[in-house]
Formats: sequence, C-alpha cells, structure tokens
Amino acid sequence: MTHSHKAEMPTLREFLRAAEAAYVARVLTLADSVSDAVRIAGVHRAHWYELRRKHGAPIKQRAKRRASNEVSRLLSSWSQPRVES
Repeated sequence: MTHSHKAEMPTLREFLRAAEAAYVARVLTLADSVSDAVRIAGVHRAHWYELRRKHGAPIKQRAKRRASNEVSRLLSSWSQPRVES
C-alpha cells in the first residue's frame, strides 16, 4: 500500500465511530420511542442514552434524516475506490 492510499482510508477508530453514528441515526429513523430503539438495537436503555449523547443524536425527524444522510455519504465515500490519473 502506497502512502497515497493511506490518506484515502479512515483509521479503524474513525470508521467504527462513523458506523456507530450511522447505526444510531438509522435506529432513530425507525423507532417511534426509546422503548422501540432499545429493542431494535438490543441494548439497555442507559447504553442507548449514552450512544445518543456520544453521537449528538438529534431529536427532530428532519434533523435525524439529515444526520443519517451525512453519515451514509461519509461511509460511501470511504468505500469507493479512487482512480488516479
């Protein structure tokens, strides 16, 4: 792997954080309540609140969609190979 490829890849820590944020945002779009969210995610309520605080999960529906779209865009940009001229 050349040095130029390293710059295109996120670190594992960055990738995992973005993936976790995308997951939280997606669960928020599916869940109608905290009870739904913890059931979908399979975590305890306290852990769910911790994840929401960690990722600054928005409450309003429009903001939730915006956050989910942004994280999805970020993740897809990392997975697409770059063509060098």
